[in-house]
Amino acid sequence: MNTHITKELFIKDNLSSSPIKNIIVSALGLTMSNLSLQLNNIYFEDSDEIDIVLKNVKTRDIFIGESLTRNNIININLNPLTFMCTDNEFMLLILIKKDGIYSFINPIIKGSYHNISDDSINLSFNNIDWYLRTLENGEIRLSSIVKQHHISYSDSFHSFT
Repeated sequence: MNTHITKELFIKDNLSSSPIKNIIVSALGLTMSNLSLQLNNIYFEDSDEIDIVLKNVKTRDIFIGESLTRNNIININLNPLTFMCTDNEFMLLILIKKDGIYSFINPIIKGSYHNISDDSINLSFNNIDWYLRTLENGEIRLSSIVKQHHISYSDSFHSFT
């Protein structure tokens, strides 16, 4: 597909009518700006196209996220999603095109998985907290919270006499 808008329209038109395949997450990592997933028996290198689809649980709006694949791990860039996900919860789906056929994948967490986070990447001055929540059926929900900084007004204002 040529444009971002064309792809978004394709996803909206096909998401409700296409089967969504649940695939178990074998490895997961969440850092300050990145969500990394490895799925059982899914080889991202064999795919022609890969898109991250975020579906707002409340409004049903669809967004396409940025991602890169490396060593069969899909890395989702969370930076552009930071404020979009604040006070909203999103279902995470992956759209894969292989041999001209599109498939929707719903990564689910069942049982244990390998943690692929690099905790050294998390910085203490970050003012965004990312949250992954799993439903009873294993579906992933993604959201963020912006931390509020408290300013002491007594330090900010001075009186002049």
